[in-house]
Amino acid sequence: MGDNKGEKQLERVVHPYHLRFREGAWYLIGFCSLRNDVLIFAVDRIRNLEVLYKKFEYPADFNIEKYLEGVWGIMRGEPYQVAIRFDPFQARWIRERPLRDGESLEELPDGGVVFKAEVSGLTEIKQWALSFGSHSEVLEPEELREEIRREIEGMREIYGQDLTT
Repeated sequence: MGDNKGEKQLERVVHPYHLRFREGAWYLIGFCSLRNDVLIFAVDRIRNLEVLYKKFEYPADFNIEKYLEGVWGIMRGEPYQVAIRFDPFQARWIRERPLRDGESLEELPDGGVVFKAEVSGLTEIKQWALSFGSHSEVLEPEELREEIRREIEGMREIYGQDLTT
């Protein structure tokens, strides 16, 4: 299996446990002999594939839902408690979104809501929060607020410094 252009290609033996389709892409979840761990691989990044006819034991204790618990999209990471405030304009759509286990909404007096969840990693929840533009504000964790600030600064560099006039 290989990585993106410019990145070192690695050869590895993977025991496939699960395929998952997420936001237009397929992901392979399986045991990686190189890392000696269960990992998630983007199928479209696999450059070469050879089917090996060696058998492997599927672990009896592996549970895909447990493995992906708290994952916002497909990427895993450290667990974080996240709170995102949505203004009244966006709140109506956030209310219509089905809540998963561990997610909750807190109604605000102004008609907005605060979305709360425990997530695994910050990358995908950051992208989700940014997709709402000025209609959302990350309240916690501070690490995510800082990542949003850095993203906004990067956008200022692209679109110009004087965005306030």
